[in-house]
This record gives sequence, C-alpha cells and structure tokens, in this order.
Amino acid sequence: MDHFFPGSLHRRYRLWLRKAGPLHGIQEDGNGYENIQILSRLLGYPRSELASIAEDVVSFCDLGSALDRPVRTYSNGMRLRLCFGVITAWPADILLVDEVIGVGDNDFKQRAIERMKDFIFRSGILILASHDQGILSSFCKESILLDKGEIVERTVLKDPDPG
Repeated sequence: MDHFFPGSLHRRYRLWLRKAGPLHGIQEDGNGYENIQILSRLLGYPRSELASIAEDVVSFCDLGSALDRPVRTYSNGMRLRLCFGVITAWPADILLVDEVIGVGDNDFKQRAIERMKDFIFRSGILILASHDQGILSSFCKESILLDKGEIVERTVLKDPDPG
C-alpha cells in the first residue's frame, strides 16, 4: 500500500501491544508464578487456558526455583525471560514487537527465536521494530525504513527462514 487515505478504522483483528521489558503490570512483590497469572489476565488470555499457559511459560523461561521469589529480586534478564514467555504464550492476530529478540544470553536468544517462529506461525502478522538486519531477515518478508514517521524506503527481503 503506497497511498494512505483518510477514513475510519474498524477492528477486525485482535491486536495486542506487548511490551516486554519492563512490562507494565508486573507486580514487584509477587513471585514469578503470581506474575504469570496477573500478566496473562492483563493481556486478556482466557481463564480456561491459564493453567496450560502457566505451564508453558514456566517451561520456556527456565527460571526454576526463582519463580518462588518476588520478581523484585530478579535480574533484568530473568524478568525478560518471564515476560517474553507470557507475551508469546497465546497467539494474537497481529503482534507488535520492539527489539525483544536480540537480548539475553545465547541459549535464551535461540529459544526465543524458535518460540517467535512458532508464535508467528500461530498468529500470522508480525510487526517487528529492530536495527538488527539478521533478525529482520529471519522473521520478515518486507522491511520499511522510517524517518520521523515517514516511510523513506521499502525493501522486499528474502523469504523468511521457515525453520
């Protein structure tokens, strides 16, 4: 779409704006398990799915016994693992992500990339803000370069890595 026309927007998709660090809504005095539940409800996940979502997040974030401690005791990396696990636990029609994939240790980055690929497969549309060309090429079919909110360049990337 090269031209923008004035008009109205009618909601046809579930659009979840997810911010992974620091995540708004995190309860500093709550433990990891409590925050998984709280954040899941804030994101609108169905109550009927909370147990399976929590199990998935616990497995993904790999924080072990740290989940029993208050989140205020977590390092930034531990918070990121927890929050990223929650925000990718349930598919959305459209996902907006800002640089979250490029942070963390190498093991976490690889697991996050695989989880994001699965999430995109289940969700469909990803809008990814990144300065990392490798990350963009891995996940995106097309890129745009913005300058002060205006599109100055549009590039078709290679087909995203299916694997």
